[in-house]
Amino acid sequence: MWDIGIPFANPGAMPKARLAFAVPVAVALTAFVGCSSDGAADDVGVSQDLLIVGAGFEKDVTVFDDRLELPRAGHDDALRTPAGKLLVGGPSQIDRNPHGFLRRAAGVRVVGDTIVIDTGRPVITDVFHGSARVGVDGASGGDATTMATSGTLRPAGWASKVGGLLKLPAELMLFSAVVGYLDPVKQNQKFDVSVKLAGGSFSFQPKVNTDVKLKSGELDHLLVSAEGQMEGDLEIDVDVKAQGTLDTTNGGLLRPMRIDKRLVEWHPVHSLQFIGGVPVWETVELALALHCDIALNGEAKGKIFMKVAADGIYGAEYRKNTGWSSIKKEPDLDASGSHIEISQMGTADVKCSLEPQVALLVYDLAGPTLAMGPYANVHVDEKTRAWSLQPGFRADVGVLIAFANHQVGSERYDIVDVPLGSPFTGTY
Repeated sequence: MWDIGIPFANPGAMPKARLAFAVPVAVALTAFVGCSSDGAADDVGVSQDLLIVGAGFEKDVTVFDDRLELPRAGHDDALRTPAGKLLVGGPSQIDRNPHGFLRRAAGVRVVGDTIVIDTGRPVITDVFHGSARVGVDGASGGDATTMATSGTLRPAGWASKVGGLLKLPAELMLFSAVVGYLDPVKQNQKFDVSVKLAGGSFSFQPKVNTDVKLKSGELDHLLVSAEGQMEGDLEIDVDVKAQGTLDTTNGGLLRPMRIDKRLVEWHPVHSLQFIGGVPVWETVELALALHCDIALNGEAKGKIFMKVAADGIYGAEYRKNTGWSSIKKEPDLDASGSHIEISQMGTADVKCSLEPQVALLVYDLAGPTLAMGPYANVHVDEKTRAWSLQPGFRADVGVLIAFANHQVGSERYDIVDVPLGSPFTGTY
């Protein structure tokens, strides 16, 4: 359910407003939008430099970081795009334009049969002055038509389409390299290291809640949270073999290995709202990432099985006057199906986390990102031939980087990072 924070005098007219903007490029590129708020009590205004492109432009454009490309056939009017204008377009059903775009034109050129519009990246406050607000409340239901009569556009229930069940790739190589010891005495000892994902599944359909409020050209309020039940299982295979004949494999640790792998992505979910008469496209994306830190002593061969179920609320809130605060309901974590199988292993420390990542974009401007999920912290001791597996849960949120001129910070904000329950132990 989207809360745009701006009343409309006639909510029922909004579908017609969308049709008015889906005009041919010839018209869209020779007109500009300079309207103020739809309600007299609002202080939102729209840049006079704004050009809203038509459906044909959106369908054919290829969006790059520094330019927009169009086939020249049927789009000669785009050659008249004035430098300095803000171009706004919605997403298409193809990967060339997955989120829509907000760009400032820097110049137009022709390369063969392609029109290239060189662009820079503006921020949302270049489009809207005064106050503007975007957000989604996926935890609420209700009938969209009934709720629209209250004066705000709230497409209810769309956020429930985020996520679902995923099968993880089988036999996916996560790390493969020849590495040596940190210990200078052991620098002549080399090992073939292989870490692979051997399959699994993950299910998560979060209720996503976001709120981004801009006021006087600055970020006034930011909220991002997700709640819901996640269930996952995966198998990670570790295989470390010595190169050549070694007198001993003891002493010194293998160089710590960091694995960051985005395993799979769910289909993004789009929604449209209008601010000051301007179509604003938002996208919520959900992906699944695997993070592992591994340090091993000697040769190793084993399997790590993570089988977890977690339920909770995870998020963070930023207010201009008070800074960050956590939003959390400590997760209920069931990791009873997690274990390890060891064929051969020296001393080892392995920490792997399985993280769903929620990202909000307005057009193609990156906004807040939320990462949360269970982890397993494994320690293997070759002297006692014992192992332990400590389950835990972590969550953090990324800073807002492209909504306003006011920068919140450059680091991630930690929400929670805690071990949960007693460790599982065993011998080999």
